[in-house]
Amino acid sequence: MLHFTSRQSLDSTLHGGEHNGLDISTGGNDNLYSIVNGTITDKGYDAEGYGNYIVMKDSSTNQGFLYGHMLNPSPLNVGDTVREGDFVGIEGSTGQSTGEHLHLGSQDMTGKDHWTFGLPISQLLNPAIWLGIPNQYGISAIYNGTPRTDTTDKNEKISSNGFYMLEN
Repeated sequence: MLHFTSRQSLDSTLHGGEHNGLDISTGGNDNLYSIVNGTITDKGYDAEGYGNYIVMKDSSTNQGFLYGHMLNPSPLNVGDTVREGDFVGIEGSTGQSTGEHLHLGSQDMTGKDHWTFGLPISQLLNPAIWLGIPNQYGISAIYNGTPRTDTTDKNEKISSNGFYMLEN
């Protein structure tokens, strides 16, 4: 079960300012997997922000995704190819973090070889849209890698990327 502990937001009360991504927590140090078919463009440690992070660029859309606050450095390296579902690291709480979670950021990387840090939120993409989930605090979701086509629970909402949400 995934718990969305924040939303991408311009809300000045959230994290003391703009929040440039989506925070997702499983409640522990669980494995993280690629959501794209693409290439690793960046990897590092940011003590003032993301902690251990890795960036993947989708080969078909040029959309980049930053995974932040990972427990340890990813075993992958810049230039490695990833496929959807490949292991990329472990959820953690490194850098400026208040608890174990994945910070998922997204930006258009068309014509770029590396993530651009410090972009205004107006130039970032909302990862919730890519995942097909509501951009809403408190949503819980289950992911099994297979898009669902039916549901028996009227409180569930199905996304195209295999998530289904449980309304809280």
